[in-house]
Formats: sequence, structure tokens, C-alpha cells
Amino acid sequence: MVEVLFTFFLVAHIIQLSGTDHVGKLFRAMFPDSEIAKQYACASTKTRHVTDVLVDDVDKKVTKAAKDCISSLSMDSSNERGPEQLYPLLCTTTMVSKWSQTI
Repeated sequence: MVEVLFTFFLVAHIIQLSGTDHVGKLFRAMFPDSEIAKQYACASTKTRHVTDVLVDDVDKKVTKAAKDCISSLSMDSSNERGPEQLYPLLCTTTMVSKWSQTI
């Protein structure tokens, strides 16, 4: 669970995932008495797998919103020149009750 929370933090703040190869040692040095820090094991490979799962979950939620009640969808791409490219989505939705009527 700690690995997922930290990965979500990295993604939410657009922090490069390459630092995860070293963060376990940093946590153990910072918190030598912590069992959680001692057991933390999430370098770049596992972190990328966790991000894949997070992306799949977000994709399912966006797809459901698009099918149920989406009014408009805007997409942009980052101008980063690295191996990672971000594609933020902005969904504007209108919830319509199934009991509403058109007059």
C-alpha cells in the first residue's frame, strides 16, 4: 500500500519515476526504526507497473463518464522532450436525471 501511495504522489506531482531506484535506501536512512521503511521495495520497474494499474483505473473511470454524461472533452499534450509524454484530459460533464423532461 505504501508503494502505491508514494507512486500516486509522484504521478500527481509530475515527479520523474527514475528517482524511485534510490528512494528505498533514502527512506531506510531517514527512518531507521521504521518497519515500513525497511520493507519499502518499489524501484522503477515496480513503480511503472503500479502506474500502469493507476492509468487503467483512471481510463475506466473516464470511459464510464464519457458514456454516461459527458458534454465536452479537451485533451492536450506536454511539451516534455523525454521518454514520457503526458496527456491531460479535461472533462466537462452535465448530469441529467432520467426523470427530466424536454419541454
